Amino acid sequence: MRDGLLTRTQQPGIPPRVDYALTPLGKDLAAALDGWSVLGGSMHRAARQQQPRYDEGGRDGEPGRESLAE
Repeated sequence: MRDGLLTRTQQPGIPPRVDYALTPLGKDLAAALDGWSVLGGSMHRAARQQQPRYDEGGRDGEPGRESLAE
């Protein structure tokens, strides 16, 4: 369509049907976004694994959040 990411094809018939498909540019964008999604998921898991360590006082002996709030 206007941005070049999708094509829109109206099919004749009753009821009328419209098909949408990714263009090559849209497929490239989808692949890039998928890569960011995978990276984001792995970063989220890694951060969640580090949170208890930080809350207990950190890897370098830094005080945890509870200690700072007191």
